[in-house]
Amino acid sequence: MITAAYEHRAACTAAALAWMALIFFLSSQATLPLPPAIPGFDKIAHFGAYGVLGALLMFSMQPKQLSPWQRVALVTLLVCTYGASDEFHQSFVPGRDASILDWVADGFGGFVAALILRDGGASSR
Repeated sequence: MITAAYEHRAACTAAALAWMALIFFLSSQATLPLPPAIPGFDKIAHFGAYGVLGALLMFSMQPKQLSPWQRVALVTLLVCTYGASDEFHQSFVPGRDASILDWVADGFGGFVAALILRDGGASSR
């Protein structure tokens, strides 16, 4: 029997995969419309985009399999790995480049989202 919690985790997993596809699509674009007057806005965008990914991954996890801190560590690892692959991918896109600072913003966004949700997000399902 499929439970509501399982359906919720499956929907969040699908949403995380869709979000990753959107990130990949945006990373494939030569330029993105960012506000030019705000220095460092791209780091805020990276933090936010990967924060959403981190939240979706937290919501997709089975609460009983890992402790809250293990979920935070796993989500941070997954987000950092995907962020690194995204930066590598961008190094092949004309007009884009790989940036260690973008990768740091990616990982930090995922970590903060996971940290916020460590006790409530997945464990309440």
